[in-house]
Amino acid sequence: MTTDLEREVGAFIDHYSHHRYHERLNNLTPTSIYHGSGHIILLKRKRIMRETIQKRRLIHHVNAA
Repeated sequence: MTTDLEREVGAFIDHYSHHRYHERLNNLTPTSIYHGSGHIILLKRKRIMRETIQKRRLIHHVNAA
């Protein structure tokens, strides 16, 4: 039988490891680093940023004309 304290500690560990982004880890979770998916996430973020900048430049160009 688990106590309330054990459940709360488990919930904290789950949040800290799986959901909370850590600035020291390039805003990744410890779990993503541990499982080796960090580089894939960073590449995806870089692609999204590049596409967003391109879209913003196009919108600015259209509105400036």
